[in-house]
Amino acid sequence: VLCMLTTQGPHDYDGSATDHFMLREADLLISNGLGLDDTFVSRMLQNNRNTSLKRLVVGNVIEQKNHDLMVHGKGDAGPEHKGHMHGAHDPHIWLGIPQAIEMTKLIAEKLGEIDSKKKDDYKK
Repeated sequence: VLCMLTTQGPHDYDGSATDHFMLREADLLISNGLGLDDTFVSRMLQNNRNTSLKRLVVGNVIEQKNHDLMVHGKGDAGPEHKGHMHGAHDPHIWLGIPQAIEMTKLIAEKLGEIDSKKKDDYKK
């Protein structure tokens, strides 16, 4: 597992040459979605030549399949987020325990699809 966002948050991140290299070798790209990291992920995927790369946008899947886990906001994140807008849902869904559990289940399920021999291990 390699993380692209180790020194900077997703709001202003542009990606790096190292990120492109990681995508070239990756089996799965996991992103949050919900408008949080969509811009830089789209840019990264435009030049990606890894035809076997699978993608999981966990926030979007939760929004579609388990909407009751979404944190509904007023749109304005407030001063702690420098006034950027969130829309109908707070995209920082990994901060909630039930949401983090659901994200973990979705990731395990996707890994099991990619690596079916270890599907039961991922589920555990």
